Amino acid sequence: MAIGLALTRLARLVGMPNVTAYLVAGLAMRYLMELISSTQFEHLEIVTNVALGFIAFSIGSSFKLKHVKHIGKSVIVITFAQALVTVLLVDASLVGLYFLNAINLPAALCLGAIATATAPAATLMVVRQYKARGIVTDTLLPVVAFDDAIGLVIFAISLAVAKALNNPDATLTTTDVLLLP
Repeated sequence: MAIGLALTRLARLVGMPNVTAYLVAGLAMRYLMELISSTQFEHLEIVTNVALGFIAFSIGSSFKLKHVKHIGKSVIVITFAQALVTVLLVDASLVGLYFLNAINLPAALCLGAIATATAPAATLMVVRQYKARGIVTDTLLPVVAFDDAIGLVIFAISLAVAKALNNPDATLTTTDVLLLP
């Protein structure tokens, strides 16, 4: 954290967002963490979980259901469109690799689903640092929140299909794909 905070001062001097400094600090810390044994590194997992909790809390606190109702369909249309287009494009390119024997199909389906995930922390930090206001920001934050929820659903469905493809004896049912995830 200290390295990240110190680097934010440098980032401000050159006009870059604070999130850039935190990313650089994270990369530097990753190399420093290699000096720590793997058993000690496992105990640091709680730091990641706490950080993710703060990110989720920050997004939740800026998410106003009344506002989503006000801007209406645009958030839902944008979220579904970008998530589904991403999955379709990534899956299509990975299926192409499957036919070239470069990747197996179950892995391709899971990677396509992972592609829908976004990094809400960076978006939220930039919006807050620059005190951004307006229709784009008001639409962006709910889209980021909904996007991760849709990504989880798409991943659960893709994982169920991938498991069925991995096991030739298994039958793929609607329950397996839609209800169990």
